Amino acid sequence: MFGVKNIPSDTVLRKTVDPIDTAKINSCFTVLFQSLQRGKQLEPYKLDSGHYLIALDGTQYFSSENISCPYCLTYKGSRKKMRYSRQILQAAMLNSNMRQVIWPAPELIIKSDGDTKNDCERSAGKRLIDKIRADHPRLKIMVTCDGLYSNQPFIDTLKDKGMSYILVAKSTDHSVLFEWVEELDGATDSVYQCYFSVQLELLGANIQFAEFVKLLYNIVKIRVNRAIFLFGRSLVALNSEESQEGAGRRS
Repeated sequence: MFGVKNIPSDTVLRKTVDPIDTAKINSCFTVLFQSLQRGKQLEPYKLDSGHYLIALDGTQYFSSENISCPYCLTYKGSRKKMRYSRQILQAAMLNSNMRQVIWPAPELIIKSDGDTKNDCERSAGKRLIDKIRADHPRLKIMVTCDGLYSNQPFIDTLKDKGMSYILVAKSTDHSVLFEWVEELDGATDSVYQCYFSVQLELLGANIQFAEFVKLLYNIVKIRVNRAIFLFGRSLVALNSEESQEGAGRRS
């Protein structure tokens, strides 16, 4: 295939590709995305709300006690020996009706030149959101992430970029939020109880809706269209829809 008779070994590929600056190949993702967009191939990924759902998640693709580079993250392993790792934050456009996903360019989670502190997934998340909006200024985007991202700075970043979001929060990570939810019992003017669809009704899944949520003491800056508290309150989904006009002004 493609006239390649012998498949290069892993070592050869690594030595060939590793020296290439990722910034030089990230534009390939944008070119591919724009080609799909012009060919109407993104339409099956559009949600009923008109949004395109993009999920973010971090992953580690290299770890070693002996091999490292200046950009590696460092941490103590189970044997209390220093380990070096490379991580990325990957975004994926997806739809439950589609088997394929579309990948925007990932964001590296690495140490910068001369930096002695590890980068973190949250910081990489902000950078990735900035890049996605810069590459797709008019796209109506909804972002979904795990509980690591349900915090004020990241939500502010999403709102500033005109993006809607669905974020997960667990009671073990957001004790203040769940304490606040407990205080909502009886506040019928701001909380409405109902049931999900028939499938969830059979499971007895009781949900509650609220327009304001509180993540930290004395911080009530986050306003969402709805916060869904699942039965048992072991999980919270923070949801907000930003207007498309807000995204368009930033184009």
